[in-house]
Amino acid sequence: MKLSKKANKLYVTILNHSNEFIKYRQNSDQQRITKLEEIYSQIPKIICLKNCGKCCGLISMSKLEESRIILFMKENNLKINFNNDPLDVTFLKAIQGENRCYFLSDNQNCIIYPVRPIICRLYGVAENMVCQFSKPDNYMTEDQAIKLIKRVKKI
Repeated sequence: MKLSKKANKLYVTILNHSNEFIKYRQNSDQQRITKLEEIYSQIPKIICLKNCGKCCGLISMSKLEESRIILFMKENNLKINFNNDPLDVTFLKAIQGENRCYFLSDNQNCIIYPVRPIICRLYGVAENMVCQFSKPDNYMTEDQAIKLIKRVKKI
């Protein structure tokens, strides 16, 4: 099908705008990820000594963190372990107290560790989220941790 000159011009304009939008979005996402990484860098480092998974329950995350996790999982061909339960059964189990994190492998390793959300990064380093098996160089106060969480959610 051949387009009229006017339709063709409109098509080219839309295509150019969509390409500009994609570039803008990529730059915007990269700027947001840079801000996220800057916030993460303020969290004291901790080394998990036991890999027991006891700190790993159902978690909340920002939309940006969720997007990063989804992209990471696609790039690495990872699947979430829902134990072959349909989503509604999984949700029911969650509200009944079965709160094992879906990002834990069978051997208790976090499959999304490089892109884990802030709540996971704070566990063991925030004074109200202490781990009995690992000790950071210093603890963050609860107020400091809450401020970082709020900053992440604003990005």
